[in-house]
Amino acid sequence: MRIGPGVHLVASGSLGASISSDWDCNVYALEAGGETWLIDAGVGHEPERIEAELGGLAVDRVFITHGHLDHSGGAHWWRQRGARIHASPLTARALEAGDEDAIHLPLARRQGIYPPDFRYTSCPVDRVIEPGETIVHGNVRLTAIAAPGHAADMICFAVEMGGARLLFGADAIFHGGRIARNDNPDASIGEYEHTLRRLGKLDWEALYPGHGIWSARDGKRHVTAALAWFDRGEVPPNL
Repeated sequence: MRIGPGVHLVASGSLGASISSDWDCNVYALEAGGETWLIDAGVGHEPERIEAELGGLAVDRVFITHGHLDHSGGAHWWRQRGARIHASPLTARALEAGDEDAIHLPLARRQGIYPPDFRYTSCPVDRVIEPGETIVHGNVRLTAIAAPGHAADMICFAVEMGGARLLFGADAIFHGGRIARNDNPDASIGEYEHTLRRLGKLDWEALYPGHGIWSARDGKRHVTAALAWFDRGEVPPNL
């Protein structure tokens, strides 16, 4: 599904467009100078549905925003099909070890977020991306932005492509200023606020979040709405 110049939505679960597994995050495909890049890998359940949305295109690179299962669980599947996996240092460590505790999967299973039989399959990471690092290919310039709060390992991706300035916001910010609070040990509302203030200072226009609806223009209004809650000494509403 084409949702912007060079941007396609190829997976989205029950918190979004319901075009793939119910447990998937939003997975975006970018037309990147002759390559196809994915932002996030999905949960790894029924990945063939994502492949079908790609219409036969081979995936060259997958950029993982953080280790939570809905974002990184499918990484091994894409790598088996030739994609190179890119992740932050903490995400790479968990993914390569298949460390379920590091991504708080046992807690998520107990909370009923995932079925009891869902597991985290280890996967080699081809490139570890440090926050602030930039990757350029063809007409695409992608920069990793540290975004702790929802998860300590989370990064967002600021992308410049054909003159457009995009933010792939992972689970940092959603439509209407909502955020994704959770009870994981590495979650922090204080870090969340710092992340949103950092994102609010960057130069971008379109917001492509990890779940729910996207905004092709004026995406920063959602960050502004969340910060208005923090400025009143309150916490923004949860996704």
